Amino acid sequence: MLEKRDVVLIKEVVEEVVGRLEVRMDRFEERMDRVEKRIDKVEKRINQQDDKIDKLNQKMEKRFTETENLILQYVDDTRHILEEKIDKVDAKVEEVKQYHKMNEQLYENQTLCFQLIHDLRVDVDKLKEKTA
Repeated sequence: MLEKRDVVLIKEVVEEVVGRLEVRMDRFEERMDRVEKRIDKVEKRINQQDDKIDKLNQKMEKRFTETENLILQYVDDTRHILEEKIDKVDAKVEEVKQYHKMNEQLYENQTLCFQLIHDLRVDVDKLKEKTA
């Protein structure tokens, strides 16, 4: 069996090992605490970045909406201007059509007049022959 002195030595060795383990456990816990604090800081920074990204997304969405509205307004204004120009062109085309009809009628009238003048000349020539 073990003597008292051996038991005391074993006890001292065990206590020394336990003491060293406790010191190591304390250091480990301190490291874990520091790691947890760092993780908390990282999570906080991630949350801050998420908030910034959300705000940026909101700003971008607002700008996209404003830009879209500006483009739609521009397209609408342009459409309105083009419709007015088309109406003016349509009116001018109608005016040209009327002018063309008038010219056709004038040409027909001139042709009839020339035919009448020709017929009158023929009649006058016949009368001159009879009277001569």
